[in-house]
Amino acid sequence: MIKAPEAKQFRPWSGEKEGKMIRGRPVKKGLCVLFLIVLTAFAAARPLPAQESSECRKISLWKVSSGRNAVYLLGSIHFLKKENYPLPTAMEKAFADASAVVFELDLDEAGGANDLLARGMYPPGRTLKEAVGKNTYERLRQKAAELGADIRTLQNFRPWFVTFTLLSLKLHALGFNPAYGIDRYFQTRAKKTNKEILALETTGEQVDVFAGLTDRDQEALILQTIEDMDTMDEELGRLVAAWRCGDGAALAGMMFKSYAEFPVLYDRIIIRRNQKWMAAIDGYLRQGRNFLVVVGAGHLVGDDGLVGMLRKKGYRVEQL
Repeated sequence: MIKAPEAKQFRPWSGEKEGKMIRGRPVKKGLCVLFLIVLTAFAAARPLPAQESSECRKISLWKVSSGRNAVYLLGSIHFLKKENYPLPTAMEKAFADASAVVFELDLDEAGGANDLLARGMYPPGRTLKEAVGKNTYERLRQKAAELGADIRTLQNFRPWFVTFTLLSLKLHALGFNPAYGIDRYFQTRAKKTNKEILALETTGEQVDVFAGLTDRDQEALILQTIEDMDTMDEELGRLVAAWRCGDGAALAGMMFKSYAEFPVLYDRIIIRRNQKWMAAIDGYLRQGRNFLVVVGAGHLVGDDGLVGMLRKKGYRVEQL
């Protein structure tokens, strides 16, 4: 039996709302869930039984066949607990059948953390307090204090970076650890077994998704995140149940609900990245060896998901 990876010490990211409106924009819950299933740095799950559930006929794993080879698409949850292991047997078999494993990011990318930190900071002379509204800043100060952080330590960081700092702190408080994430688990195994490791994008490219947001959208993002934190545990329960049993319709429904008021993010996070990744996956399907592609589960489902896009191109796609 393959055991869960050993956890490393978790380190969170360092470095106007009136009623139900954010600067004239209605608030919708679920945005945190969105980030947790589509971005490498942010995903979570509540504990699940180690054994495979007898109620799950399928899992979040698809096999794409081209006639030359196979590419497995594995929907990832990026923060998990030790109790989530071992993984379903089909995931282990897909890994064994692949000669190369592809991730959103190389988690050990040289300079990735430094790039992230640099992009998340304001240039000298500007601060977080000056960038957001007074009410937003006060709510942020209160939430940071609840999570054991001093708002003064966040002054030099942009709202999008602060958003994920708070989210990381919240996940840490709930006991979730990226060392148990699907990405980290399979990248560690790939290194140990000398499989080729590939990445679909760099840290800088993933950061571009948020660094290009307007100040208004960044403030809306941080307020929505604070709003979602109060119901995160409940939302994650539904998310993980859908992920574990490969319920693509449920996962897509959660995503569309989250994106309803953030079409810019949907375009940046899902559509543009999936289109770019499709070109890479199409290339893998023209080779004479098998690949395992591990990406956030939200990238695989829905009309704009990779599974549907591959089917439209005529590939045979089977959910395992």
